[in-house]
Amino acid sequence: MTNTNSAMLTTTNTPVALGVPNTPVINSHNNQSQAAGSLEEGDDSDSKRTKLSHYQEHEDVELCKAWIAITEDARIGTDQSGATFWGRVHKLYSRAITQPKRPQKSVKSRWGLLQKDINKFRACVIQVENMNRSGASLEDHLNMALELYSEDQGSTFSHIRCYNILVKCPKWHDYFRQNTAKKNSKKRARSPSSEVPQSLPTSEPATSTPAEDRSVAEESQTDTATDRPIGKKKAKAIHRSKMEGDDDWKEEVAAAQKEIATQAKRQNDIEAQSMKSIANTAETNAITAIMTKDLTGCTPTARKYFELKQRQILESLESNIESNN
Repeated sequence: MTNTNSAMLTTTNTPVALGVPNTPVINSHNNQSQAAGSLEEGDDSDSKRTKLSHYQEHEDVELCKAWIAITEDARIGTDQSGATFWGRVHKLYSRAITQPKRPQKSVKSRWGLLQKDINKFRACVIQVENMNRSGASLEDHLNMALELYSEDQGSTFSHIRCYNILVKCPKWHDYFRQNTAKKNSKKRARSPSSEVPQSLPTSEPATSTPAEDRSVAEESQTDTATDRPIGKKKAKAIHRSKMEGDDDWKEEVAAAQKEIATQAKRQNDIEAQSMKSIANTAETNAITAIMTKDLTGCTPTARKYFELKQRQILESLESNIESNN
């Protein structure tokens, strides 16, 4: 399987990040997902809807960041309707992405499409983590999770950057468990209050997969050590301290910023290592495609090209083996 990405994988006790370069992925499943997101574009009013371009990766990343920011804003709390929540998400998203302008309905729809893929990948990650294979590295876990997803879905997972962002958010884990539990119990009907159930806004549920069915109980064990965001009262107290000139809040902010910087550096280091691994995997797959190419029916020019490439690959391989010996 072509490994074009890397992911945030959590161990039983401590989250561990695997970063990812921005590697384009060609796969029909996610192309269809993007196409569906494009068709949802349009005004939230009854005016004529305008078709916009497909969502790009940087737009998806900003959408995930906006969802987390609004979800974890302890001063707002959970006393908000679905429309209010998505209005805030849309406003924050639109500040980061000014063009193309996406209406609120489109942003919410895109979130639902992203979650269908990301939730399925998260289920694969949990399943791999719980295999507890002796001697398996983080890269091994990543490759196994990507391969499992590909086998389940018949396509390559291409939202690694979004996953890396969301998997650090405790409330997203709650959101994942809620959605997975609903799928497993086959509760398709939505109640009037399901727009914002308890603490989290939801999107339309996706079809359950075998990997997801095995993951909901395991997920509750893998993220228990994840730090929870501060509570509503504490957030308001910090905000009040700022207004009153109390300097205590500065220490908390400084500590939080230091932790963020440390995590960012660690992820950047892992991204550099992952980039090399991804490049090697891509090269291996390209070589395999050339060596297994069926030359039946090829034009004389094409046949000669592939024969020369195959010979070149073999000579290079033999040379590497001799140098290693």
